[in-house]
Amino acid sequence: MVDVQFEENNQMFSRQNVTQKKLSGIIALFVRKKLAKDEKQAKFILVIIAVVCFVISIYFFINSSSGPEISKINPTTVPALPDNR
Repeated sequence: MVDVQFEENNQMFSRQNVTQKKLSGIIALFVRKKLAKDEKQAKFILVIIAVVCFVISIYFFINSSSGPEISKINPTTVPALPDNR
């Protein structure tokens, strides 16, 4: 078997330095306002908001695509327009 040795050049890495990154946009707003504990939870909230918006738009699309309802007016109850001849 071959002996392999790696030299790390005395570099110190901590888990916090590697995983810590700057949050931006709405995700940072959610974390700052304490609506989410971390980036993962903020992304989950955004996905839920997107799904709710999608469902609402499908609901309105289905209800509006059936066409306008024709009002049922009884012709005998409509007053006659005056004849202005």
